[in-house]
Amino acid sequence: MLFRCPIRPKQPSLKVMGMQNGKNLLWPAFQASTRMGGFTLLEVLIAMALIAIGLVSLFGLQSSSLSRAMEAKFNNIAPLLASAKLAEAEDGEISMAGENGDFGDDYPGYTWHILVEDAQFPERKPAAILRGRLQRVKLTVSQNDTKFFYTLTAYVPRKQQ
Repeated sequence: MLFRCPIRPKQPSLKVMGMQNGKNLLWPAFQASTRMGGFTLLEVLIAMALIAIGLVSLFGLQSSSLSRAMEAKFNNIAPLLASAKLAEAEDGEISMAGENGDFGDDYPGYTWHILVEDAQFPERKPAAILRGRLQRVKLTVSQNDTKFFYTLTAYVPRKQQ
């Protein structure tokens, strides 16, 4: 046995909401419809565009983060390698005659280049004492597949012949 309520809930007045006879008076492009649900093509396209913008920015951040991590790794390793190679050059293990090479299997992809020249000083009297006694050693460490390089400049005593 079904029980029916004789009192109907009161509907809001269409004039209050800006509608009359099912037509939108405020913005006629949007008419009241009786569709049950779902999304329009425009709504789907807008949602897809927002998702695409979000994904592109997320991938850009990932790429930037990876690039900065590679740069940070190089900036940590290169000064240590340059210091070690300069120590080898000062001890005479390698020649300081414009040589270059790599760091072997321990650090693949890292290369070094050494340039030695006479140290230049101004003509002032205290600096003139050092003329001919020091050499300027410029050691550059770079990574083959990147644009990163590190240069270490040191002044070392000239080896007596």
